[in-house]
Amino acid sequence: LEFRRVLFRSEHAQNAAKGAADGKAAARIEADRALTAAQAEVDGVAATLQAAEAAEVPERQLASPKKTLDMSRTTLQEARTLFDAGSYPQVAPKAQAATAGLAAAADAIAAAHAPPARRRR
Repeated sequence: LEFRRVLFRSEHAQNAAKGAADGKAAARIEADRALTAAQAEVDGVAATLQAAEAAEVPERQLASPKKTLDMSRTTLQEARTLFDAGSYPQVAPKAQAATAGLAAAADAIAAAHAPPARRRR
Protein backbone atom coordinates (compact mmCIF):
# COMPACT_ATOMS: atom_id res chain seq x y z
CA LEU A 1 0.00 0.00 0.00
CA GLU A 2 2.80 2.45 0.85
CA PHE A 3 4.51 1.60 -2.44
CA ARG A 4 1.36 2.57 -4.36
CA ARG A 5 1.19 5.92 -2.59
CA VAL A 6 4.82 6.65 -3.42
CA LEU A 7 4.26 5.57 -7.02
CA PHE A 8 1.10 7.72 -7.24
CA ARG A 9 2.92 10.75 -5.82
CA SER A 10 5.80 10.22 -8.22
CA GLU A 11 3.46 10.02 -11.22
CA HIS A 12 1.57 13.05 -9.97
CA ALA A 13 4.81 15.02 -9.61
CA GLN A 14 5.93 14.00 -13.09
CA ASN A 15 2.59 15.02 -14.60
CA ALA A 16 2.73 18.37 -12.80
CA ALA A 17 6.26 18.97 -14.04
CA LYS A 18 5.26 18.08 -17.59
CA GLY A 19 2.26 20.41 -17.39
CA ALA A 20 4.45 23.24 -16.14
CA ALA A 21 6.94 22.66 -18.93
CA ASP A 22 4.15 22.62 -21.53
CA GLY A 23 2.75 25.86 -20.11
CA LYS A 24 6.15 27.53 -20.20
CA ALA A 25 6.68 26.39 -23.79
CA ALA A 26 3.31 27.81 -24.81
CA ALA A 27 4.10 31.11 -23.07
CA ARG A 28 7.47 31.22 -24.83
CA ILE A 29 5.83 30.71 -28.24
CA GLU A 30 3.26 33.44 -27.55
CA ALA A 31 5.99 35.82 -26.36
CA ASP A 32 8.05 35.11 -29.48
CA ARG A 33 5.04 35.85 -31.70
CA ALA A 34 4.41 39.13 -29.88
CA LEU A 35 8.04 40.18 -30.30
CA THR A 36 8.04 39.27 -33.98
CA ALA A 37 4.84 41.22 -34.66
CA ALA A 38 6.09 44.26 -32.76
CA GLN A 39 9.44 44.18 -34.57
CA ALA A 40 7.68 44.02 -37.93
CA GLU A 41 5.58 47.06 -37.05
CA VAL A 42 8.62 49.01 -35.84
CA ASP A 43 10.51 48.09 -39.02
CA GLY A 44 7.60 49.23 -41.19
CA VAL A 45 7.40 52.64 -39.56
CA ALA A 46 11.20 52.96 -39.71
CA ALA A 47 11.12 52.28 -43.46
CA THR A 48 8.38 54.88 -43.93
CA LEU A 49 10.42 57.40 -41.95
CA GLN A 50 13.53 56.64 -43.97
CA ALA A 51 11.59 57.19 -47.20
CA ALA A 52 10.30 60.52 -45.91
CA GLU A 53 13.84 61.59 -44.98
CA ALA A 54 15.06 60.57 -48.44
CA ALA A 55 12.30 62.73 -49.94
CA GLU A 56 13.68 65.62 -47.87
CA VAL A 57 10.61 66.15 -45.73
CA PRO A 58 11.44 68.95 -43.26
CA GLU A 59 13.00 67.69 -40.03
CA ARG A 60 10.52 69.57 -37.84
CA GLN A 61 7.65 67.57 -39.37
CA LEU A 62 9.41 64.30 -38.59
CA ALA A 63 10.60 65.13 -35.06
CA SER A 64 7.57 63.72 -33.25
CA PRO A 65 7.38 60.47 -35.25
CA LYS A 66 11.14 59.98 -34.75
CA LYS A 67 10.74 60.37 -31.00
CA THR A 68 7.85 57.90 -30.96
CA LEU A 69 9.88 55.40 -32.99
CA ASP A 70 12.86 55.74 -30.65
CA MET A 71 10.64 55.15 -27.62
CA SER A 72 9.11 52.12 -29.32
CA ARG A 73 12.54 50.67 -30.03
CA THR A 74 13.55 51.14 -26.40
CA THR A 75 10.39 49.46 -25.13
CA LEU A 76 10.84 46.62 -27.60
CA GLN A 77 14.39 46.10 -26.32
CA GLU A 78 13.00 45.90 -22.79
CA ALA A 79 10.57 43.22 -24.01
CA ARG A 80 13.48 41.28 -25.51
CA THR A 81 15.33 41.51 -22.21
CA LEU A 82 12.29 40.05 -20.43
CA PHE A 83 12.15 37.27 -23.04
CA ASP A 84 15.84 36.45 -22.56
CA ALA A 85 15.27 36.34 -18.78
CA GLY A 86 12.43 33.84 -19.24
CA SER A 87 9.70 36.21 -18.07
CA TYR A 88 7.44 35.15 -20.94
CA PRO A 89 4.07 36.30 -19.53
CA GLN A 90 5.40 39.88 -19.27
CA VAL A 91 6.69 40.02 -22.85
CA ALA A 92 3.41 40.36 -24.79
CA PRO A 93 2.12 43.39 -22.84
CA LYS A 94 5.52 45.07 -23.17
CA ALA A 95 5.61 44.36 -26.92
CA GLN A 96 2.10 45.79 -27.29
CA ALA A 97 3.21 48.88 -25.39
CA ALA A 98 6.09 49.22 -27.84
CA THR A 99 3.68 49.51 -30.75
CA ALA A 100 1.09 51.68 -29.03
CA GLY A 101 1.97 54.98 -30.72
CA LEU A 102 3.30 53.67 -34.00
CA ALA A 103 0.05 53.99 -35.94
CA ALA A 104 -0.15 57.70 -35.13
CA ALA A 105 3.53 58.12 -36.01
CA ALA A 106 2.99 56.38 -39.36
CA ASP A 107 0.02 58.64 -40.06
CA ALA A 108 2.07 61.73 -39.20
CA ILE A 109 4.88 60.62 -41.51
CA ALA A 110 2.43 59.91 -44.32
CA ALA A 111 0.80 63.33 -43.90
CA ALA A 112 4.17 65.07 -43.94
CA HIS A 113 5.35 63.04 -46.92
CA ALA A 114 2.18 63.58 -48.98
CA PRO A 115 2.38 66.16 -51.77
CA PRO A 116 0.43 69.35 -51.09
CA ALA A 117 -3.13 69.40 -52.36
CA ARG A 118 -3.63 71.24 -55.62
CA ARG A 119 -5.84 74.27 -55.49
CA ARG A 120 -8.61 74.61 -58.02
CA ARG A 121 -8.83 77.81 -59.97
